[in-house]
Amino acid sequence: MDKRALKKAVIDIVLMILIGCVVIGATIVYNRNYKKKSKGKVLNNGAVSVASINIWFCDDSLKPYIRNIKKSFEKDYQVKINSKYVDKDTLFESINEANKNNRKAAPDMYLFPSEKLESAYLGGMSKDVKLSDEDMSKLSETGIVAATYDGKMRAYPIMFEEPVFVYNKDLSSTPMKTFDEILAYAKQFDNTKFPNVTDILKWDVKELQYNYAFAGEYLNFGGKYGDNAEEVDVNNLNVKAALTYYNSLNNYFATDINTVNYDSIVNDFNDGKIVYTMINSKDLKKLDKVNYEVTKIPDMTDILKTRTLSFTTLLAVNPYGKTVRDDNNKEYVDKLISYMLFDKTDIVEKKSDYIPCVKSNTDNTKKAIYEQYEASIGLPKFEYASGFYVSLEIAMGKVWEGKNIDETVAEFEDSLK
Repeated sequence: MDKRALKKAVIDIVLMILIGCVVIGATIVYNRNYKKKSKGKVLNNGAVSVASINIWFCDDSLKPYIRNIKKSFEKDYQVKINSKYVDKDTLFESINEANKNNRKAAPDMYLFPSEKLESAYLGGMSKDVKLSDEDMSKLSETGIVAATYDGKMRAYPIMFEEPVFVYNKDLSSTPMKTFDEILAYAKQFDNTKFPNVTDILKWDVKELQYNYAFAGEYLNFGGKYGDNAEEVDVNNLNVKAALTYYNSLNNYFATDINTVNYDSIVNDFNDGKIVYTMINSKDLKKLDKVNYEVTKIPDMTDILKTRTLSFTTLLAVNPYGKTVRDDNNKEYVDKLISYMLFDKTDIVEKKSDYIPCVKSNTDNTKKAIYEQYEASIGLPKFEYASGFYVSLEIAMGKVWEGKNIDETVAEFEDSLK
């Protein structure tokens, strides 16, 4: 090789080295700037998060659900999820404190029970909901009602629980439409054929979530949305007629309110000792031995109707959340909402004992559960109604034990003033 060719080769090699150094240097600077700009954290998969979202919750049983949502969302979007459990009684106080003094730590969103919606909205801790008509059509109407305050949706209905009526299909071939029909069935039941059966009908009569159905159709405390303190009617002839019928069931089935035990009822039904009962939807998974079916709770008679109580968990967006206010990354808050509300309802079912508020009728059990939910009502949302549950539970306990119904209803009404 002559000198001229050698010189050209050396120059080419030097240029290649210089170009390589420039490219490497630029890459390093870019990565440093990118990490600095995103302020990202290293995720479990080694990726750097492009943003972070703070989510709070106040139900300890939701820890497995939150843990799995976090794992799945971080994998799909490279967004860090910071979760925090806060006691239900101090949730809004804690959010308000963080909003004022430590917004970086404040929740971008949080899960809470629907009866606390007034506190969330009036406290300025929830953004109004914006969903398309198509998305709205996917939600159960009761979930929408639970998430509505003062005429607008203020949160997203994520999941619910409710009492469900179950019967042993080996002992009763068809679901009963009324409690009158169950009474007739009980009177002709041949115990010699089924010696294992100890009770035709039994439920936890000391717990309001099961008793509420007997008065629920005729109680008005807050109107359809449970947010109108002026709309109250709990002392009327229909309420008294319903409670009279409720008391008559004790005359026949004679369940002692002082000794009844919910866990024993679930176990006895599972063992084939009870024909009909009411349990919480969370406990259906415990029925692993009995051949059962879930059905809508029967009406009392052809005239007296029932209406159950349901409990909905909402997801609210905190307008003061760090990422909610970040124009560059707030889109991820919307993505997480959709993730929890629509995309990952399977995690609700697999990792919590709740049921998604997105409608699903994949089998007869689901169909019956959603039918019951759609016919149910939630607890009132206005602040001074916090004593409603306890006061009604006490009143219905008195009625079950035979106390004067007129006096008991009047006492209940007075307790709400």
